[in-house]
Amino acid sequence: MKTLHLRRSAGSYMGIGDAGMKLASLEGGRAAHHKLNYGRVFCSLIRNSAETAIGFLSGYSKPLLFCPVIPKLGDRARMDEIDNPGYQEARADGQHPFDALFFSQSSQVLDGWLSDAARGIYQIFLQTEPGETVLAFGHSPLIQLAVSWLQVELGQANELTDELKDLAELEGVVLVQDDDGKIFVGSKIAAETVST
Repeated sequence: MKTLHLRRSAGSYMGIGDAGMKLASLEGGRAAHHKLNYGRVFCSLIRNSAETAIGFLSGYSKPLLFCPVIPKLGDRARMDEIDNPGYQEARADGQHPFDALFFSQSSQVLDGWLSDAARGIYQIFLQTEPGETVLAFGHSPLIQLAVSWLQVELGQANELTDELKDLAELEGVVLVQDDDGKIFVGSKIAAETVST
């Protein structure tokens, strides 16, 4: 069995700032306090993913293998594609960020995004040793897209739960791959709030 804690990065593509660094460090400290033994950490190609990992590790205070980036966890071009005028209009009309994706893109484009995001998850599990728990920092709504795709493909759910639709900074989801390679979507990972 392999376990992945997939968390949303802090901040934006411009960086995480002091508040994001504080939150990431706090979450790393909480993980160490709860004796979570991560073997390695993965990031996307976007700056705030790596900065979040660095902040987390400063609080975690245990050595971790920093793995090569996983492009499918997110890149600037994909995030720009998501934040298109149709998406912005749906958000302005009050649509939830995850639901707005489905109003702003064709099913063909969404299918590509869904499968790309899920492939990022599989890439991480390919680099994870049996019995190991690893950590990855991705981006919303790509995390939700990947989880949604996995749940539907594996017959675990027909749609993403509201709890998993709403991921604040450093929140995430536990994913488990069994010995047969099947991935199960587990519980939401909550994060502390940080006052600035």
